[in-house]
Amino acid sequence: MRGLLTPFSRHNPLALRLAGAILLVSLLVMLISIALFVVREYHQGTQRLEQNLAQIELTTLPGLSRSLWNFDEEQLRVQLNALVSLPDVEYAVIRWQDWNGGSKMLSASDSAAHLPQEPHRFALTYQRRSGEIEPLGTLELGISQHSLYQQLGQQTIFLVIFLAMQALISAVLIIILLRQLLTRRLGKLADATRQLTLSSLHHPIPRQTEPGNDELDNIAAALETMRLRLLEDIQARQSADQALLKERELRLDNEERRIRAESANDAKNTFMATMSHEIRTPLNGIIGLLDLLQGSPLNPRQAHYLKLMQQSSENLLAIINDILDFSKIEAGELKLEHRPVNLVGLIEDTLCAYAGQAEKKHLLLACELLLKDHQIIMGDEIRLRQILMNLISNAIKFTEQGHIIVRALDHPQGVRIEIEDTGIGISAQQQAGIFDAFAQADQSTARRFGGTGLGLSVCRSLSEIMQGTLSVDSIPGKGSTFSLQLPLTPAPDQPTLPDLGGSPQLVISEQDALQQPLTRMLNLANGRPLRGASLAMLDSAPASAIALIDINLLHGQTCTEATPSGWQDRAIFICHEDMDSPPLHYLRLPVTRTALYRLLAHEAQPGQDTRAPATSPALPPLRVLVAEDNPVNRSVLQALLRSLSLPEATICDDGQAALEAYQQQRGQFDVIFMDVEMPGLDGPDATRAIRQYEQQAGLPPCPVIALTAHTLNSDARLVREAGINQVLNKPLRRHTLIQCLQQLSAQR
Repeated sequence: MRGLLTPFSRHNPLALRLAGAILLVSLLVMLISIALFVVREYHQGTQRLEQNLAQIELTTLPGLSRSLWNFDEEQLRVQLNALVSLPDVEYAVIRWQDWNGGSKMLSASDSAAHLPQEPHRFALTYQRRSGEIEPLGTLELGISQHSLYQQLGQQTIFLVIFLAMQALISAVLIIILLRQLLTRRLGKLADATRQLTLSSLHHPIPRQTEPGNDELDNIAAALETMRLRLLEDIQARQSADQALLKERELRLDNEERRIRAESANDAKNTFMATMSHEIRTPLNGIIGLLDLLQGSPLNPRQAHYLKLMQQSSENLLAIINDILDFSKIEAGELKLEHRPVNLVGLIEDTLCAYAGQAEKKHLLLACELLLKDHQIIMGDEIRLRQILMNLISNAIKFTEQGHIIVRALDHPQGVRIEIEDTGIGISAQQQAGIFDAFAQADQSTARRFGGTGLGLSVCRSLSEIMQGTLSVDSIPGKGSTFSLQLPLTPAPDQPTLPDLGGSPQLVISEQDALQQPLTRMLNLANGRPLRGASLAMLDSAPASAIALIDINLLHGQTCTEATPSGWQDRAIFICHEDMDSPPLHYLRLPVTRTALYRLLAHEAQPGQDTRAPATSPALPPLRVLVAEDNPVNRSVLQALLRSLSLPEATICDDGQAALEAYQQQRGQFDVIFMDVEMPGLDGPDATRAIRQYEQQAGLPPCPVIALTAHTLNSDARLVREAGINQVLNKPLRRHTLIQCLQQLSAQR
């Protein structure tokens, strides 16, 4: 039997365990059923026995009582034998007393008697006719439950055998059914699951053909769902791997492109540096010589030619600066300074620099400076000036008639500067790309006005580096307004605005572009401006009023002729050039806020311009050593130094000669001008050698000023690391040279 069950249990363990569990449960139920059956049968047997005793008491006791009354022993014996013959009666005993009072007994018993469970006694009585009951004796019956137990045992054995056979047969049938309905299907599902591979995932798990909705179908459906999800996961993983592979290939491609772009950018920077050096070197000679010629006696035609040459050289320099600044921004080498800047003075100086160009085109150039909290700010003066110069220059370039107004006002996020013109304007389509590099409104504009299209791109980039914005609002044919929004931080101490005390001021002009800025700036200083377009306004003006008069209203009259009596001390004329009547006050266009407030505060004397004329610098007699390989640049620098009344400089054509000259003079120089790129020993190496000689000889370091045509910050950083104190970019300008020498003199 065990040999048969072993392979079955090996192949059908679940069915065998289920069958065993069912058989065990069946046996338990069978035992409970048998126990209940035995209790029930026993209870019924005891009830039947009690019923038999009651029947004996009802039917047999009267007969025994008559036989005993009659002393019929024979009859008593027969009756006792009849009682003993009953199934449950083991013996019967009658006890009585005779007439003499002696005890007598008569008994009968079964030959196969069993030990009685308990005796039962019955009283034998006789009822007289009078109704009196007289006791005769007692009947004792020995009742045995052997027959009840025997019957219960037989029935129990039969029931056990029957139920055991039934449970066994049921278990066998259950095993067979489980094998047919459960284990085979589970085995198939297990085999199908064990055989799952990447290739077989595309085939569905086999299920029974007839439809069903039992647990096995749910398991099969769950396995099928698992297969589909695994397939989806694998496909998703494959897609992800492919995407990662593509991303890796793209990253490698981008890395390769980046390397190529960096190489190209390095090559471009090298090219720009070389181009800067090669262009700025001759341009330094041209502009320097033009500066020198400007101070020499010239006839009108020569002066005119010189002015044209200066304008052409300035335009060329502006183009080169735009290209180089654009290269700096793209290379990420543009660094901003953070120092106090007089924003009012910066805007006024920049605006006044274009007064000549505006006057030549008969344009009104005006400023409207409403700054109060941001008069002095923290920022980069050079880059702010560069943005303003580009925007003002463009406004003048693209405006044929009308005006250009530069506005500046406080803003919650810093400063807002607007440049308004009445030029050709820009269409909405062209505004989208006007700030792109090398872009202009159209090709006809480029041919008509010239330019590279880099100025606005550089301005936009500079404003973004300053965390600001640059935008344009324009209508074709009516003009444009460029708005510069910069988050500039105000300096701690701001100048106090003058207080005009509410005094009246007359602003008389037919040009609204001149009236409006003056009126607003007067309101800012607590003035009370009154606007008018005719000199007749003077007749009804208050006696304490001051009149700001546009000279265009004179119509050929002199200022003295046009000024009514009593207004000579209170009239201020606005003009482009010096007045013909010195006793009168005047303001030159563009009217700056500083000049306006100063004149109204009576700081200027009659007949004087509000802008002080330039004075020649006073420099100490500096001993200068120059190292420059280009002969033209040597001559220009020597002439510039001579124009500043400095002693004759020591000139060297390379770094080695400069080092030897410095050693021969044992460092007896106040400043060294060192060209960066020279054959043999270049500027940085020569400076290192000079610094080493100074340390060995115990000499104080002599200031070294590098002259370079390179503009990238990396080049300037390398120059400073060599021990050079300052860097001047070519072309070298006279005012820049003066400023540098003045700083050195102040540090001595």
